[in-house]
Amino acid sequence: GLVDNWPEQLRPHRKKFTLGMTVFMCLLGLPMITRGGIYVFQLMDFYAASGLSLLWCVFFQTIAICWVFGAKKFYLCIEEMIGYRVSMYWYVCWCFLAPGFMLFIFIFYFVKYTPITMGDYVYPPWGEAL
Repeated sequence: GLVDNWPEQLRPHRKKFTLGMTVFMCLLGLPMITRGGIYVFQLMDFYAASGLSLLWCVFFQTIAICWVFGAKKFYLCIEEMIGYRVSMYWYVCWCFLAPGFMLFIFIFYFVKYTPITMGDYVYPPWGEAL
């Protein structure tokens, strides 16, 4: 994906770039194979790969598309792409229902928040903040 974004700069160095990214990702994974690696892995799994971080991204994407770009423009773009008008149900979902449900889930998550644990081990606040 990165090579496709900057083809003039990266395509001539594709093999070097791929090797560099492979080494970089391998170095990022090294802490996972140490004695405390399972703790690091669980932090990464819980906070980086969980549904909440993805929901956060989707929430702001929905806001950007529907409220910044404009839901009516988006509705017309969908019509142009597929050749017919979709139901107004989708318009209401994009503008109100989806952001409302996502906001409810965020609020519920923070109200019911409990620190991450692994067995009897409770992660320190600095570990979660990391």
